Amino acid sequence: MAGSAKVRSRRLLVGAALVALGALVGSMSAMAVVIPTFSDVPAEHPFFDEIEWMAATHVSNGYPDGTYRPNDPVTRQAMSAFMQRLYDLQDDMSFATSANETSTTSGAYVLIPGASTTVVVPAGAFANVRATFSSETLCTGSSGSWGSVRLRIAEDGAPVPPTEMAPAVGLDFAYDSVGNDNGQADQWEGHTVTRMAEVPGGHTYTITAEYAVLGTSTFYVDDWALVAETDLQPSTFSPS
Repeated sequence: MAGSAKVRSRRLLVGAALVALGALVGSMSAMAVVIPTFSDVPAEHPFFDEIEWMAATHVSNGYPDGTYRPNDPVTRQAMSAFMQRLYDLQDDMSFATSANETSTTSGAYVLIPGASTTVVVPAGAFANVRATFSSETLCTGSSGSWGSVRLRIAEDGAPVPPTEMAPAVGLDFAYDSVGNDNGQADQWEGHTVTRMAEVPGGHTYTITAEYAVLGTSTFYVDDWALVAETDLQPSTFSPS
C-alpha cells in the first residue's frame, strides 16, 4: 500500500507539473499574439499581412477612427497618393563628397575624413543597400604595396560594431597599388568600389568609407564621392 501511495503521489506531482507547463506555454503564446493596427482588420483577415505592411510603411495609413475599411472602393486620388508614397518608399539615395586631398600611412583602417552618409529604412520593410565610393587616388612607396578602401555599415544605436559590406575582403582588396605593379611611375588614377548589404527595417544606418595601406606606402585620396542607394522591399508582403 505504501508503494502504491508513492506511485499515486508521483503521478499527481507529474500531472501538476504538466498543468503548470501548459499554463506557462499558454501565457507565452498570449504574449506573442500580434495586435492588429486596425480594428476592422483582425489577424485572421485574408489580407492581414499586406494591410499591416501598407500601414507600417505609411503607403496607406487608414482612418482617424482606427479603421482601415478594407472593402471600401478606392478613388483615383487615393490611388495617386498610394502610388506616390510607394514610389518614394522603393528607392532612396544619400551621398557625401569632398574635393580635398587626404592621405594615410596607417596599416589599420581609418575613416576617410567626411566619408560618411546615412540611410533610413522604415519599419515593415527591409533594404538592399548598395554603397559606391569613387575617387582619384595615388599610391607611392615600395613596390608591392597598395592602398585599400572598405565600406562599412552600422545600425545607429546598436551595441555591435559596424560590419564590412559584402564582399568583405579587408586589406586583401587593392584599391590602388604602387605603380600598378606594371612598371609605370606612380600617378593619379580614378577608382571605384561597390559593396552591398541587406538590412532590416525600423532603423537608421550609417555607411562609412575607410582606407588603409598594406606595405610601406602612402595612400592619397582626392575628389571622392560616397553614394548609398537603398532598394526597399516589404518584409511581409507576398503577391497573390
